[in-house]
Amino acid sequence: MQTDAFGWLKFELCEYLRLYDAGLKKRANEHLKGTVSKFKSEFSQTQRDCALDELCREILDENKSELKNLKNRGNGELPFELGELVGEYLKGRCDAGEMSHLCWAHQICTRGLRELDRNELLRRAYRHEHCDARTVELYFCMLLDALDRGAHHFPEVCLIECAYYEQLTREACDVREKHEISVRLNLEFEYLIKLYECYFEFKSRGGEVGFYALCEKAGLNFAPIKSFYYE
Repeated sequence: MQTDAFGWLKFELCEYLRLYDAGLKKRANEHLKGTVSKFKSEFSQTQRDCALDELCREILDENKSELKNLKNRGNGELPFELGELVGEYLKGRCDAGEMSHLCWAHQICTRGLRELDRNELLRRAYRHEHCDARTVELYFCMLLDALDRGAHHFPEVCLIECAYYEQLTREACDVREKHEISVRLNLEFEYLIKLYECYFEFKSRGGEVGFYALCEKAGLNFAPIKSFYYE
């Protein structure tokens, strides 16, 4: 096929989104399946690689590209056939240790990476000699997310082991020492540290002092996740 591979792919993916948004999900999925099959059969490996590289950039460019909506279909993942295609491409680049692709795989893919762990890919990107400010931010946010998940059921239980909490906080402090972190993310980290300190004190004192009283004393406005129990 003598045409621009990315231009062709983008046009077909926009058509998929048009059909999907019109509620024609079966037609949209059939169109996407045909698009991926034709893309594989009618473009060279070099053309496909260049097109998929550009596709990843556009999916992550929230300012200009309608293709970002490929991940906004409800489950936060790329459509199955496309996810397999992009994941296979990114896996090869990640195996080769290519910087941008390590970061893209963490942001874009949940399938197609096979045995590769998305968070470990981001750790590799952070340690890469060409690590950039965006990667630093993503890595720091990954640490915050892990801390936040651990606190989801405070004060009933902590969902992460103390050793893992200490590892996460060490890594976050190391990032803050080496890089400039936004005020918003710094405040979120400091909030989580105080929250864990309240939880550990609450546990160490055997509930003698209420968890929420400790939070209030620390200046925290903690709203617990509602839990539902079934007999």
